[in-house]
Amino acid sequence: MIRARGLGKGLSALIGENFAETINGESSSISLESIEPNPNQPRIIFSQNELEELSKSIKQCGVLQPILVRKINDTKFQIIAGERRWRAAKLAGLKAIPTIVKELEEKEVLEIALVENIQRENLTPLEEAESYRRLIDECQYTQEKMAEVVSKSRSHITNLLRLLNLPDIIKNYLQEGSISLGHAKLLLNQENNVEIAKKIIENSLSVRETEKLIKNIKDPIKNDKKTAITKSINKDEDTNALETALSEVLEMQVAIEHTVRGGILSVKFKNIDQLDILVQKLSDSVG
Repeated sequence: MIRARGLGKGLSALIGENFAETINGESSSISLESIEPNPNQPRIIFSQNELEELSKSIKQCGVLQPILVRKINDTKFQIIAGERRWRAAKLAGLKAIPTIVKELEEKEVLEIALVENIQRENLTPLEEAESYRRLIDECQYTQEKMAEVVSKSRSHITNLLRLLNLPDIIKNYLQEGSISLGHAKLLLNQENNVEIAKKIIENSLSVRETEKLIKNIKDPIKNDKKTAITKSINKDEDTNALETALSEVLEMQVAIEHTVRGGILSVKFKNIDQLDILVQKLSDSVG
């Protein structure tokens, strides 16, 4: 008997513990040309390097685990699980591949394909998140059921589903690897998240540096108002109003102190980036 390897308990439950057996107890080899991929395949990206590595392994050891297909007609089959192995086998120059034929409904095919992909380590965060969404929308899964089937925590599933709310441009950055999952999580619920994402890429910011950037963007408005209230107790209304106006324009804390010989205007910046912004604004005003 051929045993399934590397599949989670959820997938085994969906397609049966003995899914790797045909009626005669063995898989059969089917021509690669007779097999076609599932148009609803959840996985979007197949790494060429990984396919080539698997192809080399297949050339040396053969296909160790059969793919799962369903019959479309007398001459054609559609992949349910194992498209990566099918692609690598074609790359290796094989003419046929070990295959198990199973009769399944359309919904069952989608369910198995989604769960199988989620359990693969090289799935991108967005592909995984989209798989969860489709299990909810098209297979009526609850988050509790998904957590049990794919052996993931509910918080993990919830956090990944939130990624789908990001703007398309940020999702593209994440998909292509320009930003990490840690970056993407920080950008959730940020009003100016596209601008922040661009700064992350332009300056090669780490996740920790991005946290500081977001805090610095938020703090001038929140903290400077508190500081202004504290420092403006003994100042006249015109001075207070001028401090507030300048603080809003510069997005930094501005203080005006009257002295015997005139006064002092001070601008507080928190890092070199804010100083650069201040210098640029002053230069633009002079120019």
